[in-house]
Amino acid sequence: MSAKQTRQPGVDTLARLESMGKGWQLIGDLNFSSAPLLLSQGRNLLKFCCDLSIDMAGVDHADSAGLALLLEWMDMSRANGGSIHFRNVPDSLLNIARVSNVHGLLPLE
Repeated sequence: MSAKQTRQPGVDTLARLESMGKGWQLIGDLNFSSAPLLLSQGRNLLKFCCDLSIDMAGVDHADSAGLALLLEWMDMSRANGGSIHFRNVPDSLLNIARVSNVHGLLPLE
């Protein structure tokens, strides 16, 4: 069973970045609770990776803090002379990006 199928209602799953072949995957709930830790993890990762690809298929829930996190990672990546791309971005996050008029800024694969 996948993490999405075994998740208990009302219980946040611990969000984390994990290495996945040639890229990284983001797993869990991307929200106000998890964004600060993920920001720190991303900052450390972006110091060493020039071109980063993040698969978000494992994200169970995302809110506006998740969108802010992706935008901040983009800024950090550019400041370090690299690039970042996101795959399988949850529809909820894409909808927030559209309403916020930043959808076109997201580097989607």
